[in-house]
Amino acid sequence: MALKSNLLSGDKRLEACAVRDPAHILPGSVGTHVARIQIAVAILDGASIDSKEAKSHTYGPSTAGAVLAYKKKRKIINWSYQQQADNIVGKMTIAALDAEMCIKEDSYTRLRWVPRYKYENVGQGAKLRPAQVVSMTGGTSPVVTRSCRLRSGSSFAAWPPELLETLCRSYVTHSPKLTSLPEAFEWGSEVEPADFDDALTKAHAEFVKTVYDRVALIRGLWPFVNLIFNAWKTDNEGFVFSVKDVADRHSMRAFLDASPRFCRDVPLMQFFHEGGERWGSRVLVPTHQCWREVVNGSPGLHICISNSSIFDSSMHVDPHQIIGSKKADGTCDYSVTAIIKHGWDVKKLFKP
Repeated sequence: MALKSNLLSGDKRLEACAVRDPAHILPGSVGTHVARIQIAVAILDGASIDSKEAKSHTYGPSTAGAVLAYKKKRKIINWSYQQQADNIVGKMTIAALDAEMCIKEDSYTRLRWVPRYKYENVGQGAKLRPAQVVSMTGGTSPVVTRSCRLRSGSSFAAWPPELLETLCRSYVTHSPKLTSLPEAFEWGSEVEPADFDDALTKAHAEFVKTVYDRVALIRGLWPFVNLIFNAWKTDNEGFVFSVKDVADRHSMRAFLDASPRFCRDVPLMQFFHEGGERWGSRVLVPTHQCWREVVNGSPGLHICISNSSIFDSSMHVDPHQIIGSKKADGTCDYSVTAIIKHGWDVKKLFKP
């Protein structure tokens, strides 16, 4: 029988799993079908999936443990040859996941926008990647369908697929409550863009690409960016972003701390990137922690991550980064000469 939930239906591996014993999903499997299983057990049981497994869509130990816990809780056992539950997703397990997700998605429909997933080509000539086409309903509101298919001859077609995937996810996920790429929807007016190209143009995606081009030089950093919100261009180019979950927020902070390419800002030097309104709240109780790329006097990344939320983080490229070196405790050793150059960049913003 075909799967019916938005999350699980339409995936060839999972559809096969639902009807054929040889198509069971086993530990060690890798692919988007594994990602859907991970999402399902996380939604239904609150399972915690290891961030590396989630990013690589790998059926590793934490995924196997989550599946086993799911099956034990529901006593999903094939009594014809088993005495206890195992950590494999077979016909009985995928049927149970699908049935529960249908119920869960039905409740979501009454409360908020519901994603439907489809896989299509992102960019002309790009490999098949998990971009989304999303149909969304809001109670009695009309259905809105967004596709990430680019126009023929689009100037965005040559952009890196990894960047387009993030922008696509931000575009199709947008709702009145989750306002990713707000400029594409005219800042709260909720005017639908004509298509993906129109959304990228209105959202000033070229500012995001400037940052991406720098981030891409540091392997493993970009995948932490889940959704992109407003982008800007002042003395620098940058954007506000969210991470997927609290685990990813901790993992990104650990990544930056461990990388020799970044040092940690001291509170005074990240003052203008804090959310508090007064000196005391900004310096003594920081709302964010910032990291700077270890670069002296030339362009470098500045990344600030919220201390309390998966949202409201930002990254930008400073035209003159101010770091001499990274100290043994991980904090920045600032270059006075570069600080003067950086200060001049900022000062230009305040000219009448």
